[in-house]
Formats: sequence, C-alpha cells, structure tokens
Amino acid sequence: MLCSCATAPDPDVMRAMLTPEQVAQLRAPMIFVVAPTRRVAATLVPVGQNGGVRTWQTRDGVQIATQNGLVIASRGLGFDLMSADIGGTSAALRGGPLRYTRLVTYLSGDAQTIVVPQTCVMTAQGRQRHPANGIPVKVFVERCQTRDSFENTYHIGPDGTLWWSRQWVSAGVGALEIERIRR
Repeated sequence: MLCSCATAPDPDVMRAMLTPEQVAQLRAPMIFVVAPTRRVAATLVPVGQNGGVRTWQTRDGVQIATQNGLVIASRGLGFDLMSADIGGTSAALRGGPLRYTRLVTYLSGDAQTIVVPQTCVMTAQGRQRHPANGIPVKVFVERCQTRDSFENTYHIGPDGTLWWSRQWVSAGVGALEIERIRR
C-alpha cells in the first residue's frame, strides 16, 4: 500500500521478494512502485484501460494512471496529481523538441483546480542495463522548473517500454519510483 502507515511494508524487503522465479509466474501486467519520501512500496495491477491510458491499483485502492508509462494522474495518495499533459515529455523521449512546457493540475484545500505550468528540458544520459532483467535501456533525465523544481528519470528499452522511472507527483507526495515488473 502506498500510504504513510506504521505497518507499511519496507520497499527494499518488498522488492527482494519479487524474485525472477516469481516474476516468471506472473500472468498479468504489474508495476512495483516506491514512494521514497514515505518509505513505502506496493505492487499495482491494471484495473482499467481507456484508449492509451492505463489505470493501475493497489489492493487498498490507491491508483496511478499512466500513458506509455508516464504518470498522468494519481488518486488515494493525498496531494494527488489530478492530471498532467505529458505531450512534451512523450515527444522529447521520441527525439522531438527537448525544451517544452507541460501543464499539471492539482486541487487546492478548498477544492479549486490549480493549473501549474512546468518548463522542462530533456537530456539523454546514455545507455545501461536494467538491473532486474538485464534489458539494455536508454536513460533520460527531465529537469522541470516550477514552484517546485524537480527531476524525472526514464529508463526506456529498445521497443519503447518504460522499464523504470522516477516521476514527480506533487510537493506532498514527492516522486514515485516505478518499475515495470511484467508487461
């Protein structure tokens, strides 16, 4: 579960439990998500698909919506990301413009929509092997300036699969580390 509960599982222990043998037995897609600032982790499975948007959910109902692996919304984390325009990020990862603005929305304490522009720059960082499955990946870093400056990191396989990422959600949540366990 992705919450700040005293009984929440330790991320390192949870990740160690996902052995290659266990992963090989999985039949459904799965992601492993860590919220480093909260020191909690969870596995999520898909519960919905709407066009290119996939909704992933924990057992206790926390949800993350992704498009091609990029986080576009969260629910149940507190300080949730209501929506994100990831068009610039997607284009930059495919070799398009490396400087762009994206818009994200949050809810204020009085349920008002707050639109936050983020000015971002994408840079390629080279290649490496994914530590869990050995797949060669290209590494990209996205640096964004807004009221909260942050960095996102993306590890993308030869077929375009986003195998691992660190993606900013909000000031209250921080970044989520997302690892694709099974496609």
